[in-house]
Amino acid sequence: MRRINRVELLLPGPDIPAAVAAFNDVLGGHLPVPEEVPQQGVLSTTDYALGIELYGPTGPASTRWSAFDTKPRRGAVGPIVFEVDDLDAARAELEHKGYRVQFEFGAPGVRQAHLDPELLFGYGITLTERASEGLGVQPTNVRRFQRIELLVAGEDVEPAIAVFRDVLGADLAPPTHIDEHGILTTWDLRLGIEIFGPSRPDSRIAPRLARKGRGAIGPIVFEVHDLDATKAAVLAKGYRVHFEFGGAGERQVHLDDSQLFGYGITFTERRAV
Repeated sequence: MRRINRVELLLPGPDIPAAVAAFNDVLGGHLPVPEEVPQQGVLSTTDYALGIELYGPTGPASTRWSAFDTKPRRGAVGPIVFEVDDLDAARAELEHKGYRVQFEFGAPGVRQAHLDPELLFGYGITLTERASEGLGVQPTNVRRFQRIELLVAGEDVEPAIAVFRDVLGADLAPPTHIDEHGILTTWDLRLGIEIFGPSRPDSRIAPRLARKGRGAIGPIVFEVHDLDATKAAVLAKGYRVHFEFGGAGERQVHLDDSQLFGYGITFTERRAV
């Protein structure tokens, strides 16, 4: 895998224009006006420089409305898209390992193959030939997308690490136990993912997992140039900080997800290598 291409955030279509405005406001992004995908009843808009796409069904007749049978209406994630050098070779290797391709589409250079989420702890992993580097306009409030946090059950943390190593070639260390919060966590900042889960029933993230279910995400983390300046700017616009933590060089500020359509946006000073 070369790099993460984008994370697809799934919302009801009527919420997408307002979500575009909020994400552009908070992140200084350039998500364009959403467009409807012909004959699918789906609205979509992508900012490759931010590494996110907002998409969702316009109504019950949409081809994607059934996604809400298994996902919450707020804060859900669709495919997580990774770039590959050779889609045919990557697909053949994964099929040889026993992973299934659920569907594929697109033309040469922009083809995509979507893996069956049943074998991936509920996460839809998509492989694409399209390179995102250099696409889009650099956001003004953040430096770049850093990682998406994949929230799994505690007993699934180590099996998920093994699977994401196998599928993505992720460099994931054995999980660290943060005892004071009851959390197991490990990450690959080069690839752009973190896998974390509760280590005990009273973990502070257990209620979130119970609410969001399989295939849930935690925060989406963006690196910033100046954490204090960014925090002040979003507070001045009326957005709330839910919590912050860490020390010099690794501080994080987490925004109130109730103002961001269920998505937890985190700003961090820590930079991926």
